[in-house]
Amino acid sequence: MPDALIEVIWQGKNYETRSQKDGFFSLDLPNDNALNSGIYEVEVTLKSGNGTQKLSSAIFQITIPAYNQYTFISDIDDTFLISHSASIFKRLKLLLTRNAHSRQPFEGVVKHYQALQLAQTTEEKPNPFFM
Repeated sequence: MPDALIEVIWQGKNYETRSQKDGFFSLDLPNDNALNSGIYEVEVTLKSGNGTQKLSSAIFQITIPAYNQYTFISDIDDTFLISHSASIFKRLKLLLTRNAHSRQPFEGVVKHYQALQLAQTTEEKPNPFFM
């Protein structure tokens, strides 16, 4: 939605912006103090053109990770689900005959991710994952 009015509530303060031609928007959220590691909530609302009505609203989470040696970024496909990315025919068969609920993870993937989460750190400050 181009030129849509967006309201963002962050740490009890309201900020407004408008979406770009492609419907995306960007907003820098100021902070009076440095943020500690943890999960913070931000509410985002789509408002009517004149700003008098809420059309849709959602609460999102912003994660500020603890300072760690490692941060992991992973997409689910090809990382821990078997996808046969090296074979076009196997990949097409999988794509056409399976869905997300019937796909199988690699054997031992849970233990692998648990080990990565605790690599060079403690359970109190695990390495962050973004998927």
